[in-house]
Amino acid sequence: MARVDHLTAVELDVDLAAALAARLAGTNVEVVVGDAGSLDFPDDHFSGAVSFHMLHHIETDEEQRRVFGELSRVLAPGGALVAADGIENEGTRAFHTDDVYNPIDPDDLRRWLAAAGFSAIEIRVYDLGWLCTARA
Repeated sequence: MARVDHLTAVELDVDLAAALAARLAGTNVEVVVGDAGSLDFPDDHFSGAVSFHMLHHIETDEEQRRVFGELSRVLAPGGALVAADGIENEGTRAFHTDDVYNPIDPDDLRRWLAAAGFSAIEIRVYDLGWLCTARA
């Protein structure tokens, strides 16, 4: 049962996007190859956005902040953002050998989200990560 009429998934990797599109063929999910830091959608296009454990794969803090700016731009006023990611720890850093690992410090997150235009920001930190909600 679909919980939304239409869902758009943005995936940077062409091969992963193709595999996801094949797996979800015939559903209400549209898979788009794209960069979350430069989304090819108009302003105020979506009612919600989610990001689960991918932000630490973005190479620089500036690029991470650009993603938050793009999410704010494409969300309609009042649109919800839900995001979760891990916090710095040696085990996760070791797991990401030969991969980008740039975890966001939850102490920076509120400031970054507010600068991107979000409000009603709530951040919960737990042992290995954080979860946030915010409104565009």
